[in-house]
Amino acid sequence: MTKPEEIAIARIKLAMRITGLDATPLARSAGMAGTTLSRLLSGKATSVPSTRSMMKLDEAVAQHVKSNQATPEQIALYEKEYIKGARVTLSDSQQPDPSEIETTAIERSFFSDYFSDPRTIPVLGTAAGSALGAFEIGSEVIDHVRRPPALAGIKDIYGIYVVGESMVPEHNPGDLRIIHPHRPARPGDSVIIQTYNAATDTREAFIKRLISMNSHQVVCYQHNPHLEISYTRPNGDPYSNDSTATYATQVHKVLTVNELHGF
Repeated sequence: MTKPEEIAIARIKLAMRITGLDATPLARSAGMAGTTLSRLLSGKATSVPSTRSMMKLDEAVAQHVKSNQATPEQIALYEKEYIKGARVTLSDSQQPDPSEIETTAIERSFFSDYFSDPRTIPVLGTAAGSALGAFEIGSEVIDHVRRPPALAGIKDIYGIYVVGESMVPEHNPGDLRIIHPHRPARPGDSVIIQTYNAATDTREAFIKRLISMNSHQVVCYQHNPHLEISYTRPNGDPYSNDSTATYATQVHKVLTVNELHGF
């Protein structure tokens, strides 16, 4: 058996361990004919899969690792062996063009960074026990989580843990939400509203759905109980105001799943 075949078989077997799939369903998940991988494993194939097919296999494995179905053991195996493993040695006729090689290297580096880099997004939310689902956002970091590749390089991203049941089932107690403080929020977006009440010197933050916002007020909606809530926008420094109003000092956008993955 030639070296390219040995490397390809080793890589396929590793992909099967990571995804938990047999050869036929793994091939189909990678967009190949169902028998492509099983024929190679059984010795019936006359050549190794093409470069494009192996790239599809890599993509299928990566998608599984990114999903909620991947176990910690599978993720570790992917990071320690699959990404860093030797690439399939190809004959001259099978060599991909330079753009394919460059793209593959970038994609693998991306996943390597995601699973090996430190957790760089700070989680700032701490429960305040409010019946309306409030919590504090302070300077103390209570946790760190990994940064999705689509958010690489973006400054001031932070996370919160949802408390209370005011936004169930959209946002459940204990859910992690990632916040982009510099992306403008639009009506219909989930938002974190940071508030200040001068009369009680209370700072709280709420996760709600934005209805409208202008220079004077922020209007939001919550599910439980069904309620429309208005917050006053401060005219000047809210912390030096003696009013009894609750001011919306900051309105930050909660990123959707699509936005977290760059869509």
